[in-house]
Amino acid sequence: MNCYRPWSCFLVIPPLFLTFSYTTFLAMRSLFCFLLLLAGFFATAQRGASVSFEKWISLKSAGGPLISPDGRTIVYSINSADWASNSYDSEIWMVRDGGEPFQLTRTAKGSSTAARFTPDSRFVSFLADRGDKTQLYIISVAGGEALQVTRDEDGIGSYEWSPDGRRIAYVKTDPESKRDKTVKERFGAFGVEGEEYRHSHLWMIDFHYDSVVMAGQLPCYGSKKDTVQADSLKTSPAQACFSLPVAKRITSGDFTVSGFVWHPDSKRIFFNRQPSPLILSGFRSDIAFVHTDTKETKTLVSNPMSDNIARIHPDGKAFVYSSSLADSVSSFYRNNRLFIYNLETGSSTEIAAALDENKNVVAWNRQGLFLTAFEKTSQKLYTVDTKTGAAKAVALDLPLVGWASFSQDTDK
Repeated sequence: MNCYRPWSCFLVIPPLFLTFSYTTFLAMRSLFCFLLLLAGFFATAQRGASVSFEKWISLKSAGGPLISPDGRTIVYSINSADWASNSYDSEIWMVRDGGEPFQLTRTAKGSSTAARFTPDSRFVSFLADRGDKTQLYIISVAGGEALQVTRDEDGIGSYEWSPDGRRIAYVKTDPESKRDKTVKERFGAFGVEGEEYRHSHLWMIDFHYDSVVMAGQLPCYGSKKDTVQADSLKTSPAQACFSLPVAKRITSGDFTVSGFVWHPDSKRIFFNRQPSPLILSGFRSDIAFVHTDTKETKTLVSNPMSDNIARIHPDGKAFVYSSSLADSVSSFYRNNRLFIYNLETGSSTEIAAALDENKNVVAWNRQGLFLTAFEKTSQKLYTVDTKTGAAKAVALDLPLVGWASFSQDTDK
């Protein structure tokens, strides 16, 4: 059972629809006895518990650790129960140069999520809804006030910085079309099964720190000769016009972008495309790339079942992805498979085939290719030999490794 709200985290027994027979009667009697024992167990456990159920689900939890490229700063999220609003609140915390942890963000009536470091390690970016839908903000690692980077009227979803730090790509859901608005006005709100969705596509903005800092502080003039580019400070402040960057759409078409990664050249974006945002559509996702300047798009991996990109090698010549190939039956319950796609030859090679299950790529850097995977009841961090495909566990005295983060410029 997934618990998204504190009050919903209670045992729920679904109704049983049975055809009555003697065998069914025996099964029901056994089930009834089991439920009585279960109820007695919970009652006894609650009476003897040292911590109440409410306190237990109010415990704070830490997750999503991320180390900066220069290896000096760590950010992570703290999740806590907010009983007043019947929800959970997630905020970003920081540890810098081995000092004491402190809370970096505080979003009223909402959470601060998706922390990322800028490639120069100077800022932490995050997503938050602070009364203007979900937007992107940055805050200095030295602390201070957060600055708003986007002002998208529809709000934004997942995002990533380009490796050179000059661009930010993000996914957002298409706005309601004029036809949809007309239909709603004429016939009221209704939904057609399997058709009530809107696609999500890639958008991109150019990032200029000066423009973000000065946005809205200086007047804009109607004449082009009286305005300057947002990244230029050569003219006098009275002539400058600073505003938040305008987003440009990168992908379009009758498909949904469900995930993406930047190429090291900061000019191409590799993404997962699927027919629709519906859950079952994910079983038919392909891998493609788009050139951010020309918007040229090309599909690279297209198996009958799901293909999903994970990471690109630092030299930009290969990427690792998961795939079900043509398995449309056992892909629902069998272990996932990982492959490396060579961009120069267009060929794929399977890796880490011997690992037990639930393989998840966490990094591909100069230290190697790293992933987590279950081994029976433990979860370990592995490094993979990309030539042989063999995986080797990293020596960590931890039974359940959930995630790993690597600095870019150091060996941390």
